[in-house]
Amino acid sequence: MKKILLILIFNLMLMAEVGKITALKGNIKIIRGSETIVAKNGMIIEERDEIKSLKRSKAQIIFTDETVITIGQNTTFKVEEYFYEADNKKSKTKFGIAKGVFKAITGQIGKISRDKFKIKTKTATIGIRGTTFMGVVEKKYEKIACTRGEISVKAKGREVSVKAGEITSFQSGETPSTPIKLQKGDLEKIKRGLMVSSKVSKKIQSITLGENLKPDSAKLKEILSEITKIKDNDVKMAALDELEAKLNVEYELFLTSQNIPINIETDINSDLKWGFYKNVNVIEENGVFKVDDGEFNSIYNLIEATGSKYVATDPYGFIEVWRDSNFETEPANIAEFMGYDLNEDKIYEHWNGEAGSKKVANYSGKILGSIKYLDNYSLINNSKVNLTLDFANRFIYGYLNFNASEPNSQNIDSWKLGFASIGSSAITPSGFYPYPWDMSSEGSSVAIFNAEVFFNRYYGEGAKEISGYFQISANDEYTDESSYYEGIESFNKDAFGVYIAKQSSIFDLKARVINSNDYFSWGYWARDDLGNKSESEILNAFSMGAWIKPNDEITLTSNEVINGYIQNSVIASYSGEVLGTVHYPLDGKANDLMRNGEVNLNFDFAKNSIDGKINFDAGNDAWRMSVNEGQIDGNKFDLTNVVSLPSSSVDIDGFEGGGKFYGNDAQRIGGGFTTNSTESKIAIGAFQGSK
Repeated sequence: MKKILLILIFNLMLMAEVGKITALKGNIKIIRGSETIVAKNGMIIEERDEIKSLKRSKAQIIFTDETVITIGQNTTFKVEEYFYEADNKKSKTKFGIAKGVFKAITGQIGKISRDKFKIKTKTATIGIRGTTFMGVVEKKYEKIACTRGEISVKAKGREVSVKAGEITSFQSGETPSTPIKLQKGDLEKIKRGLMVSSKVSKKIQSITLGENLKPDSAKLKEILSEITKIKDNDVKMAALDELEAKLNVEYELFLTSQNIPINIETDINSDLKWGFYKNVNVIEENGVFKVDDGEFNSIYNLIEATGSKYVATDPYGFIEVWRDSNFETEPANIAEFMGYDLNEDKIYEHWNGEAGSKKVANYSGKILGSIKYLDNYSLINNSKVNLTLDFANRFIYGYLNFNASEPNSQNIDSWKLGFASIGSSAITPSGFYPYPWDMSSEGSSVAIFNAEVFFNRYYGEGAKEISGYFQISANDEYTDESSYYEGIESFNKDAFGVYIAKQSSIFDLKARVINSNDYFSWGYWARDDLGNKSESEILNAFSMGAWIKPNDEITLTSNEVINGYIQNSVIASYSGEVLGTVHYPLDGKANDLMRNGEVNLNFDFAKNSIDGKINFDAGNDAWRMSVNEGQIDGNKFDLTNVVSLPSSSVDIDGFEGGGKFYGNDAQRIGGGFTTNSTESKIAIGAFQGSK
């Protein structure tokens, strides 16, 4: 009886340990039952713990499912409920934020049981779809922002969907506002930990804009006077950020409340509406815009003739553009494109040959926006967008091109920005994230040094259209002798706008078998609509990545076997082959198949570490990669630190990879990876090996 009791107590102790503090600054306290404990780095967190941070303090907590919660100063966070078992859909978590600031990166529970991952604020409930988000909970108001994926925010009977790059704000106890796009000040304020006193914050929140888009000057002067009295520079900057964010919110609300969007008709016949915002002092009659300076037959003529005088500009001075649609694609539709297991309710890894058919879609379209030259503007013209989304391999590539006339000059600027992104975050069911790779592509006459593309969405059944916003900065040296540039040695040209592109073609990728053994079959994802093309032509020109598939009698290794390896300090080595494709998305070259591919990985189960090498050739390049770190998680593993070896002719700039153990005794491994080089070469591969 005593032995059984000891086992029960031990199990309860294990169950209580739900996470630990992995980073700590300042004064953090843990309230556990009737105890108050001074927190230290590495301290175990238990279910029902309440963590409180004081002034100038913050902490990071990593839970057993790899959920990461960061809390800022003056924050109260509680682990209300927490249960996690790998692949157990009964896993759940419920966190509470009574006040303060927080950031959340969801882990495995967000993948296997996302409807049971909840964060309760003072008056709202946050649900997730596999994501990163952050928020501010104060006495009078709450703000919740999403930076990756998508969340839902529900309060007082209303639920809103907040997507990546959006924020909802609301008074505590009231319904959440319709999400709007994030402004720089919103994120900065949250990241700083909201150090502003409630007294100053209350005054900031009271400010509004009048019909002339200007705040009450007396109230603004009073607020600025309060801010200047703040001695701590960080707190002062946080107050200024909060003021900027509040004015931005008011600005967005003003634009929404005024019926002033001007729709732009284009020849791409889009289901989306898009256009500029005009100021309220512009009168439109039968398509003619009447202002003090005359009559103009289009919004383009108005802007070109008057700069930004009669059109709305955002807080950073860009001419405001908009898009709107009721045809957003359902995430489940995109999930099917990516390879969706309806039984398990999950998206397959790109290297998993059980996924069946996957989609690749090409898009072409146009751009609407403006370029700011010092204090003048030009509209974007002769624009073109070409993007390819490989849903199967989470791979995006393409270009964004446009021209603009320099003000008071005969010069025409040509902008060309290349995209090449790959990895699990590049394409998701709720949005996609093209990474600007080639900052000044061939054909560009400007020196682009910074670019962001954001709020990218799918529209229509089958993602028939896509759209996103962009902001691009280029640097120019003064060479023009016109008075407009007089005395200017160099300046930035800043482009801001929105693009809309329609699906020009779409095709399936299907699994073509290359070889097999007693454990696996393997091959390439290749087009299935190429008629009389030979096998070699299809594989060399129309294949995208590779796959492996366990034979029917081969199953995943059980977690119990892996746990036994951990307890017995087993060290195992696996070797095998690599296959896949290498792409040159910004060079216009055909694909190359990987050759002479080999993988050698060493697993130290007790230390939860992995090292080894992955090698292959493609074209004239030798890809030689060293696996320096990895992590074992039950019958799965991730390769977390992979770099180029000196013998490699390509320089690795990013790597995602991992796999699974197969067989009753983990005799085999199978997995895959995606990686890119500094020369914008993309490699998509699969591997299989034996112990």
